[in-house]
Amino acid sequence: TFAIRKFREDPITITDMIEWGTISPELAAYLWLLIEHKKTGLILGITGSGKTSTLNALATLFRPTVKVVTIEDTPELRLPLENWVQLVARPSYGIGPQKIGEITLYDLVKISLRYRPDVIIVGEVRGEEAYVLFQSIASVSHDTPILIMDSKGEVSLVNIGEFIDRFYNEGEEWVPKPVSGYYVLSHDGFNVLWKPIKYVLRHRANEIYEVTFEGGGKVKATGSHSVFVLDDESLEIVEKPVSTLKPGDLLVTFVKNRPSETNTKYQVIDVIEIVGDPKKDYVDNVSEEIKELSGGKNPIPLSMYLILEKDRKARERVRIKRWRRSHVLPGIIELDEDLAFVFGAYIADGYVKKHRGKRICFTFSENEIAEKVLRIMKKKFNLKPVIDSRGTCIIYEYPHTLLAELFEKLLGANLHEKRIPPHLWKSPKKVIRAFFDGLKADSRRTLRRRYACYTTANERLAYEILWLARIAGYYSELVVEKGTGKNKGRNYYNILIYLDSKYRKPNAYERIPVRLLMRLMELAKPKSMPLELTYVTKRKYVSRKTALKLLEWIKRKGRLTPQSTEYLRKLEELMKGELIFIEVRDVKKIPYQGYVYDISVPDTESFFGGNIPLLLHNTG
Repeated sequence: TFAIRKFREDPITITDMIEWGTISPELAAYLWLLIEHKKTGLILGITGSGKTSTLNALATLFRPTVKVVTIEDTPELRLPLENWVQLVARPSYGIGPQKIGEITLYDLVKISLRYRPDVIIVGEVRGEEAYVLFQSIASVSHDTPILIMDSKGEVSLVNIGEFIDRFYNEGEEWVPKPVSGYYVLSHDGFNVLWKPIKYVLRHRANEIYEVTFEGGGKVKATGSHSVFVLDDESLEIVEKPVSTLKPGDLLVTFVKNRPSETNTKYQVIDVIEIVGDPKKDYVDNVSEEIKELSGGKNPIPLSMYLILEKDRKARERVRIKRWRRSHVLPGIIELDEDLAFVFGAYIADGYVKKHRGKRICFTFSENEIAEKVLRIMKKKFNLKPVIDSRGTCIIYEYPHTLLAELFEKLLGANLHEKRIPPHLWKSPKKVIRAFFDGLKADSRRTLRRRYACYTTANERLAYEILWLARIAGYYSELVVEKGTGKNKGRNYYNILIYLDSKYRKPNAYERIPVRLLMRLMELAKPKSMPLELTYVTKRKYVSRKTALKLLEWIKRKGRLTPQSTEYLRKLEELMKGELIFIEVRDVKKIPYQGYVYDISVPDTESFFGGNIPLLLHNTG
């Protein structure tokens, strides 16, 4: 059999469809309104239901100046527009499994993005072309932080724009770029895990939405980009376009509460690789084998050692020093609790100063923290400080050029350069906790509270500390304050890290929305609520401890039908999981000029991003 399809001499218009009674005038007006406001649509229907005719009619509503690209298997669309580019797929002319000369819809969608069209119409959506099509209209702003892990296992927090721009030439956009060897944080059920990135995408936009949410979070995205929210009725994590969010919606963030299998050992810092200078440095305490190969010399120049070295593990026993007579450092240093504490104190109140070489300086007013840093520096590096008392504070200086360079490379030399050392991201929780304890050197006014508050003008450092706390299993929040007086125009970032598990009022990690419990009560219909739990119905949130008591009562007194049993199971999984739920505060449309970005993650179709990690949707 065969079918013949003929185009009308004059295209079907929307008024024709109204006259035929196919659609009402009200629906036609609504569709026109959607087209004028650049909304995305999908026309669905069975074979012969009029999908193509409807699409042809809607195309007559485009402004004459609009550039439209159509992509089809078989050319069926006829648009009355001058700026119309028609792309048609081509089957393979190879024999057997060979794909010679084939051009798929997926290929054409990628090509169409090079035309910078105002409108893309895909005649048939049934495969990978759908992923690219919808991702091309759903993206986040350049400054959205994401946590990236590379193929070597190194972790860093970067702006999504900085990460994706490296894959594009100047001025290039709309073309998806395949990526391998990089991973982002995603989710599986109510838990968090690393997932590979499939491809990345960028394109220009002139309008985005800014979503602010509980805990000091903020994310900017195109209106069609979806974030994940919790559906109260089903307890499913579902996507929702940013443009449709409203205050009170429950967004998804996380706090890791399950230790990673790879984060159980101390990370090692390879001093030779990070600060070793073959032209200046010497290696002492070399093995007998290397000593023999070097003609009995010890120490030997680093340049010679790197040639003779056969196994990097041998660096654990060697010492490196600048010139022949100077302080030494181990070739490899373990990042244990002591060193992490010193790193935290340095981030809070330390810097590197150039004076007859380089020296590490700490400015302390807290004796307890100062004494601990002094003990650790003596124990690990056999160093004593030069002390300069300034009345309200004391400056401790350690003249050690190599160690100062190591701190400079790992942590930054001054406030504007400071950052989290890359080794800390994959360290055990106890090491990260020690880092936060050292960070208290600059949190004097909150030492008696359950959280440590670190304040900095370094925006990148603030976000790194906040994300690091979540990775280590500590809830964290952000409060941004605007500077006054001579500091007017500057922002100060206060990061609250909840280190103490004792509380009177639960934070977002320690609470459960009461509306979820009420939904379970509607399904199970328990009787005779205990007097001590009656207050729950008047609250917006309750602690997990109280929620567990309520669940036990429902199990005993409720009617557990298949529906209520399933809801109960999901609620218990949610309470044990790593995902937590925070409220949308405000959503507003703002002007924007620049690229917007997205990444494709197979299977989960999600990744965490934002100054506070937020579960964002993608189409891969």
